[in-house]
This record gives sequence, structure tokens and C-alpha cells, in this order.
Amino acid sequence: MSTTYTKGHEQTPPDADSCPPATPKNTFLEPWTEDTDAEGWEYAGSSDGQRRGPPLARVIVDLDAEQTAWAGQESDRAGLTIVDFVKRLIDEARTSATQAAR
Repeated sequence: MSTTYTKGHEQTPPDADSCPPATPKNTFLEPWTEDTDAEGWEYAGSSDGQRRGPPLARVIVDLDAEQTAWAGQESDRAGLTIVDFVKRLIDEARTSATQAAR
């Protein structure tokens, strides 16, 4: 189970007119690194109580019939699920790009 943070109900946001404009925090570029980053938040549903980084990428790809058939056949041939097969393709492409850059 992953860690989810929820904001306490006791904190009511101030009137919008009395607040200066907020600069949104991009949690992917600025993850929580200090204990003070979690102030006002509480753990909800953590199996081990450990902090997690931002969620990993999830990709949904619409394949046509031929692409689906090929991906299925090749993943079966490799003894992998389609998801693991796509991960392998990405890793191989990264390795190839790194070697080409040298």
C-alpha cells in the first residue's frame, strides 16, 4: 500500500482577498525533503510508515491491432508481460541512446 497524505479538516483556508498570490509548488521538481514540508498533513494508508517520492509515470498507449498482436507475441516469446516487455524496450532504447552519444 502506498502513502497518502490528507490535509486536516481543522484548517480552513483564509479569505482569498486577504492572501497574497501563491506560487504553486511543483512536487515533481521540489519533493518534500524536510520534516516541515509535511506539516499539517497526516499519514493515511501507509504499510510501513515510510515517505515516498512523487508517483512514477504511468503511460497508457493506444495500439492498433497489428501493434497489439506484435507486442503480445514478442512479450510471450521473451517470457514477459506486455508491461515488462515495454519497460525492456525503453531500457534498451536508453542504452542505445547513451552509447550513440559517446
